[in-house]
Amino acid sequence: MKKLITILTIGLLFGFTFIIFQQTDTSHVLKTEKVKAVHKQTNASNLDSSKITILESNESTITHEEIAAIMDKFMETLVQEVDDQYRVVQFDSKETLISEFEPIAAKEVVQPYIDYYFEEKDNKLYINPTETPAWFVEDNEYNKKEISDKKVEITQANVSDLYGPYTIKVLFEKNEGQWKITNISH
Repeated sequence: MKKLITILTIGLLFGFTFIIFQQTDTSHVLKTEKVKAVHKQTNASNLDSSKITILESNESTITHEEIAAIMDKFMETLVQEVDDQYRVVQFDSKETLISEFEPIAAKEVVQPYIDYYFEEKDNKLYINPTETPAWFVEDNEYNKKEISDKKVEITQANVSDLYGPYTIKVLFEKNEGQWKITNISH
């Protein structure tokens, strides 16, 4: 019986020793991988200047979040609060409403929407009750074409119950550090 206990104890000691060496070996492999990763980072910082410029120019393009925020703000501004007679509550003229779009869109882009959806009567602004236009859908895929570092066009194909299949193209231009819509086509 003593022999059996001794053999089991020695076997357990060998087993634990084997496990400890395996963990040490794995730890050594992990440390080696960390050293390789640090080495890659150090080498990456030695990229030539043309590659660094490319990385910087990609970071300066309009982001999905900016596109979605500008498109949402455009639609929020277009859809105005009205009273029982469809009189716009916040604005009395087309011109003052157009000026509200100034931070996000060029006047030439906004004017056709304002002319179609709004009407001035007796120094008051009224909305023509109708559906909103076929528009950008934030959660749907779209193509983004970088025309230059200050000009990007997005194209999105959508389907709606009201409009059926449609495509919207929106041109964004960066001026004085601000992205604006400079063209919308359907």
